[in-house]
Amino acid sequence: PSWRRQGIGRRLLASLLDDIGGEGHPVTVVATLDRSPEESAALFLLQRGFSEIPGSVRYELDLASAPPPQGEPSQSISIYRGGDAKLESAIVDLYRGAYLGRTAIPQLTIEDVRRQIQMPGFAYFLAFDGDRLIGHAAVYVHDAECYVDSIVVVRSHWGSGASDALCQAITRHALAQ
Repeated sequence: PSWRRQGIGRRLLASLLDDIGGEGHPVTVVATLDRSPEESAALFLLQRGFSEIPGSVRYELDLASAPPPQGEPSQSISIYRGGDAKLESAIVDLYRGAYLGRTAIPQLTIEDVRRQIQMPGFAYFLAFDGDRLIGHAAVYVHDAECYVDSIVVVRSHWGSGASDALCQAITRHALAQ
């Protein structure tokens, strides 16, 4: 807060927009703010054309004080490291189906999946029923934080324990990191 009103935020935002603009495809910029209103930059972003994403929610879990998951997951979960075009296509299809009609959610492409997998700290957790991909979670671990970008499970497996199994795998992974 002591550095506010000196133009730093305006220059950083302008630089960011200059760097990502003009590449011939639409880009969505998402800013996650601190929950504390006095520390939040919400007014700054609103004044510059940002709008709140309806339905956007942030959940936090303190893994330092939470016990690790017990028992084995009810579904087969694996970490995907890339190299399977058919599986990458299935990840994109599941994601698109889950977020169909949600204009605030950026579209996922096979190229996005491949780029994400190359990022240090990024992982896709995949849930299978036999050979069928029934769910996935996109996870990014950086420093002491684990960000879960999305958890997707096909409707036919809602209530099957697949999302619980994905969450257990993510929690174990975060604790290990």
